Amino acid sequence: MEAASADAKAALDTAVASVTAELDPAVEQVKTEFTAVQTSMNGLTADNFADNAPAIATALQGLEGALRSLAATLSEECPES
Repeated sequence: MEAASADAKAALDTAVASVTAELDPAVEQVKTEFTAVQTSMNGLTADNFADNAPAIATALQGLEGALRSLAATLSEECPES
């Protein structure tokens, strides 16, 4: 999970580098929520997964909301896409 998370973070950082000013706030929110997901998974083991599951679920819901917001912004800014 950590390797996949690191790969996703690297891809997100690459995408952020090419963001226009109009998309910047939505992209920054995605970055913030992604960091929350990573934080919620720090030190995750099979033994503590059940205890950490609520925090992980909350972080993933936050990320989902940020991604939906970004998608809406993209639809407004790039209607042909």
